[in-house]
Amino acid sequence: MKETGKHPGGRPPIISTPEEMEQKIEEYFDTRKTEYATDEEGNVLTGTNGHPIVRSLNAPSVTGLALFLGYADRHSLYDNEKKEKFSHAIKAARAKVEEWIYQSLMSKSITPSVGIFMLKQFGYSDKQEIKHTGTITPTSIPLTPEEEEHFRKNIELARRGTFYEDMKKQLEEEKEKDNDTSTMP
Repeated sequence: MKETGKHPGGRPPIISTPEEMEQKIEEYFDTRKTEYATDEEGNVLTGTNGHPIVRSLNAPSVTGLALFLGYADRHSLYDNEKKEKFSHAIKAARAKVEEWIYQSLMSKSITPSVGIFMLKQFGYSDKQEIKHTGTITPTSIPLTPEEEEHFRKNIELARRGTFYEDMKKQLEEEKEKDNDTSTMP
């Protein structure tokens, strides 16, 4: 028998409307403002490179957003992104985090290695892909009968598992032959 008062699908949703989701996301980003070092008059101080000196970065993140919204981890946020009513708001929030990382990289607020690592979480890649659109035509170089015989012999030795022993023996024989011919008058 079914208990009354219990949500039929398990735990009730943390956020139930798109408007509530958008409001909570906006609240999160309001708490994520970078704080800059200032002088007594409130002017932002800059370093020798001309960039503002950061006192507290307060970096936004997808995990931070998920926790702020009450989810256990970012995967729960991704699951909610699949729901049509929350999809736009969560995608826009993720894009804001991505943009923050990009801008922080460009302004040198974060190191390149940290920024690159963070952007990989958004599908960026630092590997090079080469796409070949033409055709490749294999060509062959004709072998002399001696070369053909040499390759056949080595293939047979490799099949038998004695390639290295036989090659060593062959080299020793050639070395002895060279020694014998060099000692002759």
